[in-house]
Amino acid sequence: MTVKRVRKLEGKRTNHHNRLYTCVMKLTKVSEDVIVISTSPVTNGRMSTARGSVGRSSVSGVYEAEEMSWMKVTKLGEKKTKIAYIVRQNLGLLISNTAAKASITAQLNYVVYLCFYFNNLVPASELSLEGGQIIGQELMMRLKEKGKTKESVVSSVLKTNRGLKDMAEKVRGSKERSDELTA
Repeated sequence: MTVKRVRKLEGKRTNHHNRLYTCVMKLTKVSEDVIVISTSPVTNGRMSTARGSVGRSSVSGVYEAEEMSWMKVTKLGEKKTKIAYIVRQNLGLLISNTAAKASITAQLNYVVYLCFYFNNLVPASELSLEGGQIIGQELMMRLKEKGKTKESVVSSVLKTNRGLKDMAEKVRGSKERSDELTA
């Protein structure tokens, strides 16, 4: 499958252009417990070499970039998964260190968001101490996003996290019962 995406580079300079990534994505089942997802850059309809050229795309203000990545997902047990992630990017010329670091950080955050996604599927009865810590990390990470209020972040996490949803329903149910008893 061929995937195209445009990412805006953030940096100190204001003249950073958007980068267009065109990759071929492959999903390979290595064994019963191991899946590998890999991406390889495509230029002009062909897969490029490791030292392929990076230049202007046909879209104004957008430069082509290359990215190669490998994600290995290994099932360790009933509810344990290990993820290994390697990424290599070629952003082209005229890139500040700040923009390059921001780009690779955004790419590496995919693993963090995967962790949040799978943790959000766990019901309250099966949530471990480590799972609770991950929920706290997700809340803190979302609170750092610009333009979001504490209330909107907490309500968003409550909507997406199954364990917190279960706990909130239990608290609401016990509060309603105690209100009925006092009335």
